[in-house]
Amino acid sequence: MFYVIDHNICIRVESTHWSLKKVLGSSMGDLCSCWDEIHNVIILQRNQIRVSFEQSLNLMSDAFKAYRYKGLVGYVSRYALELIAAEVDRVKHIGFDSHLCGCVLRQTFGLSCACELARYDPGVIPLPEVHILWTTLTFSNISSMPAQGQLCIERELYLVLNKFKEVDIAGKVFIKQKLLDIVCPSKTSMIPPRYKVKMKGAQKSH
Repeated sequence: MFYVIDHNICIRVESTHWSLKKVLGSSMGDLCSCWDEIHNVIILQRNQIRVSFEQSLNLMSDAFKAYRYKGLVGYVSRYALELIAAEVDRVKHIGFDSHLCGCVLRQTFGLSCACELARYDPGVIPLPEVHILWTTLTFSNISSMPAQGQLCIERELYLVLNKFKEVDIAGKVFIKQKLLDIVCPSKTSMIPPRYKVKMKGAQKSH
């Protein structure tokens, strides 16, 4: 799922590395001058990100005034909204067919793809469908302010239910037991070993 995301991150890292090399030039300066140049590059990037956050929070284009985006505008980055809008245009051709959809946007960006959006058309797209990466629109207290939907499990329960419907009887029993292990630990099928297991040292030969 995260291969393309990691690939995109690698591209951005390489791009940043190239920009930094361009700023530093021959890199023959002293440590203080190099530090100042690096600091200026970081400040510039931070300001660009802050501007992007402000646009996502305060600016609304006509394309996102539709009812379906009501739960996303102001909570999701504009870039993510543009990606979702492109998938919305595919819904009329894709419908609920996941094979025809390919689910690329879900697998690579953590955003609703066409076959998922078809479930909500023409209703509101739920915020929990968007990966938390796209809902972080502030620098302040990022670690202590979980975004809306971060602790929701509606999507995970939906995926578990779909998986449960697809697997055979043995698979259904396995999934049910795993859920019981979580919600009713006293009913777990796991039992302690009858004898104490030696965890260190080599087995003695008989």
